[in-house]
Amino acid sequence: MRTVLATQFTITQCQDRYYTKTAFADILRRYAEAFGKLTLCVPFRRAERPDEIWADVSDAVRRIIPVSRNESILGLKRNEMRRAIRESNLVIVRCHSFVAFQAADLANREKKPVLAEAMACPWDALWNHGIKGKLLAPYMFLKMKQVMRRADYALYVTEHFLQRRYPCPNLSVGVSNVALPPASVRILSRRLKKIEGQDRKTITLMTCAAVNVQHKGQQFVIRAIPFLNARGIRAVYYCVGQGDPGRLKKLAEKTGVEDQVVFTGVVPHDQIFDLLDQCDIYLQPSLQEGLPRALIEAMSRGCPCIGAKTAGIPELLPPECLVSRRAVGEIADRICGMLKDGLEGYAKQNYRRAGEFASCFLDERRNAFFDRIRQDTAGRNEEESV
Repeated sequence: MRTVLATQFTITQCQDRYYTKTAFADILRRYAEAFGKLTLCVPFRRAERPDEIWADVSDAVRRIIPVSRNESILGLKRNEMRRAIRESNLVIVRCHSFVAFQAADLANREKKPVLAEAMACPWDALWNHGIKGKLLAPYMFLKMKQVMRRADYALYVTEHFLQRRYPCPNLSVGVSNVALPPASVRILSRRLKKIEGQDRKTITLMTCAAVNVQHKGQQFVIRAIPFLNARGIRAVYYCVGQGDPGRLKKLAEKTGVEDQVVFTGVVPHDQIFDLLDQCDIYLQPSLQEGLPRALIEAMSRGCPCIGAKTAGIPELLPPECLVSRRAVGEIADRICGMLKDGLEGYAKQNYRRAGEFASCFLDERRNAFFDRIRQDTAGRNEEESV
């Protein structure tokens, strides 16, 4: 089976091997296992040696067609994409991105089946990304509606939000792309023991997201810290993630809390859980999301969590753990309220909810969906060969 996958995530070549970030690597391997080695239409670069946080995906890759991350595909690259799609049995487009939208259009012209994966809302992403983003948001919003409406198959990472905003009339399923290990009661036991011995006047907060992306919302938590200080609660806020933290550092200095904000930089994924076990409350104050993997991982460690009323976050957390977007005061109020109520109930509730995202459950639903696609594709190939 020949499968083309188009997305904005970057692949790096080191010598004769291909690498990418761990989260994307898991997704590539999953698609390759279901549909065979992939022809990737992706941003591409070369490096002398792999970074320690990259994962080797060479076994999942048939071929790379390098494309631009943010611009339309023109000339040679578009022709290469068209040829690859014409020779394919299935085209997978991970939305939203120009690359994915271009591949979907080419697949429709070539009458090839399209599996569209809805990862996030382009309106939320772009509208919260400056003047250029606001100008581009309407086009990307309408284009994603069109792509999802025309797709033969749709995979949504949310249970309801993206399905309502970008509906697909054909076969679809809602399955998160998170991959959690089997739950262990020891995780919850350790969390409850930590809460029992906690000094509620000194707390550790954490957000795991790129620190150079404004729509991840760390700035709202930093601005909430002085409100906590005024109430006698000293919070240390760990910002875990890639990117230049200069913007957030300046904000912390301006707000007078630079000694209460810690920038860890990139942390290998297998060490994230150790940090989550040390934090008291995890926050996802995003302006744009799909169904945030980092939040689900925090919940799986029994972390009490607070999230913005954004995209799929309300599908994960109860109303009393949600705040309005950009609402600095609400963040402080919610933290104080949770500490007053006691964190044990939030820990138990989140741990149980995260158990629904264990790999064994999600894989079963996803694999049944992939089986149906393979059956349909095989039937289509038989009809074409007659």
